[in-house]
Amino acid sequence: SFMKTPAPQCEPSMAKGDTEYRRLTDAMNDHMPPCSGDPRFILDRHEIAPDELSHISLTICRTCPIKQPCRAYGEAARPGAGIWAGRTWGTPRKESTA
Repeated sequence: SFMKTPAPQCEPSMAKGDTEYRRLTDAMNDHMPPCSGDPRFILDRHEIAPDELSHISLTICRTCPIKQPCRAYGEAARPGAGIWAGRTWGTPRKESTA
């Protein structure tokens, strides 16, 4: 009898930044970033003062060996939380004027 070959399954579309995230994790396997374990790097953008972000960018991120893949991930995924290559990327929250 004739056997029908199943149609190829379409792969689901990748989320924004998936490729960049894989590159970042690969880089982290080679070099532990200086931010590792620092709780400031996982805060929501509204939880970190601009002067603290500037300090972090200049003292920790500037010389990080994985800064480029970190920046690429931030630019691609625009995560709403965390510091990526010395900056935050998500959409800023509107401040209440009341």
